[in-house]
Amino acid sequence: MHAWNDLRPIRSRFLRVLERDGLVAAFHQLHPEPLFTTSDQWSAVQGFLATGENQALAEKFVRDWQVRGLINSDEQIDEVDLADAQSLARHRLQRPTILYLMLAQGCNWKCTGCPIPDLAKLYGERLLTFEDAMAGVDMWRRHIEAYPPDDEPYFVIMYGGEPLLNRSVLEQLLPAIVTEKESGRLPAKLELMLCTNGQLIDGRLANFLKRYSVKVALGMDGPGDTNDKTRRTCENTGTSAVITHAIDALVTQDVQVVVSTTMTPDNIQRIPEFRAQLKAAGVQGFGLNLLKGLPLRLLSFAESAAYAKAAAQAVLEGLGQSDDDSFYEYQLQKRLESLRTGLPYPVDCTCYGNQLVIQADGQVGNCPFQRHDHGHVRELSQKFQIGNSPTVRLWQNRLPIFNQEMGKNMVANALHGGGCAWSSYEVHGSETAEDVCNATFAQEVQCELIWSLLPADRAIEPRRGETSHWNHRRLRSLHDSTA
Repeated sequence: MHAWNDLRPIRSRFLRVLERDGLVAAFHQLHPEPLFTTSDQWSAVQGFLATGENQALAEKFVRDWQVRGLINSDEQIDEVDLADAQSLARHRLQRPTILYLMLAQGCNWKCTGCPIPDLAKLYGERLLTFEDAMAGVDMWRRHIEAYPPDDEPYFVIMYGGEPLLNRSVLEQLLPAIVTEKESGRLPAKLELMLCTNGQLIDGRLANFLKRYSVKVALGMDGPGDTNDKTRRTCENTGTSAVITHAIDALVTQDVQVVVSTTMTPDNIQRIPEFRAQLKAAGVQGFGLNLLKGLPLRLLSFAESAAYAKAAAQAVLEGLGQSDDDSFYEYQLQKRLESLRTGLPYPVDCTCYGNQLVIQADGQVGNCPFQRHDHGHVRELSQKFQIGNSPTVRLWQNRLPIFNQEMGKNMVANALHGGGCAWSSYEVHGSETAEDVCNATFAQEVQCELIWSLLPADRAIEPRRGETSHWNHRRLRSLHDSTA
């Protein structure tokens, strides 16, 4: 057994502790692999760390705690951990995951809170040309070639406004991109996605999208009556019947369909109902989004906090109630993957370096809505990399892992992925202001996911004294104190 003076244990400043029903979950915020124990045994460990008392009990924890960096023998270990996590995060943020092609700066609908009408007034209701789109594809290819090759997927997303207002260019673009992929100039694991409101979907287009294996993302804000409060036509009529028809037309042609839903105070209690409705309709996945911009700005601070917590519960609905993870909400999938692999918390937006955006007027940026135009796609240097742009570097400081003050303290609110810079600007007047609503939401979700890693049968064992603690990644017997 180690002598306490030899161990010189120091609590990591990245140690985070959650307590619930007489149990404690302790984890490292930079690589979260939680250890679970009882509150009594946790108190005993605190005594050991402070004075060396209860060494016989605490010794059972030492190896697992040290391996995970929860206690250290040297304060500099925290600095090394932070530097390593920052290096890994920078590497992951440099991966050019997504190309956004903004086919149209304009829309045939007028949905509540959508920024497109205002952007169309500022920049014009432009349509992306085929030549600018292919120049964007070529620029993205150079981004990919500058990044170490891997086996993860890449995505081209046709976006707007309403991209089907530019259907003729879409119909030229898809075969051209597939030709680039088949020739080896784009990655083999390339996925194509069309984000549309669905009004201009018809049988011929559905068949065309199927031919090129395009996944279609439709926006729908809950069951019909709640959707129709926010998603409206320019004639101010509801849209749920149109969206449902589009889903049917696409599913009939075996086109992959996913749905993106903005959680509102009106629909948030009906997310479980809507989830079941989507699955029954043949939808293959869905994403739940927080309010952003003007609709969020209209909420008071107290209303915003209550909304964020209710949104977290909506996202978590059904967690652990089914063996089928395939229809978990997208944000939940990302966070579960992060926890299960012990990786740092995922970012909330790919604007932090992972995506290249080609606007409808050919300007290049990193965000579809908060425009920082770096130049025209056919005029920028061949060496241009969006991840090295001043905008991306500035926005990355929104992430707690890079924020200098947060890096010193790494307190509880480190567990979020930065939120939305555009929303921060709309709500607070600054792109660098914290997205408070998102931070609250992320905290609620992440803490619940931590507890989801503790199976009910394992929670009983520490209470019975059958084991000192449990971790979901341990491979040896829980009853072996040397494990």
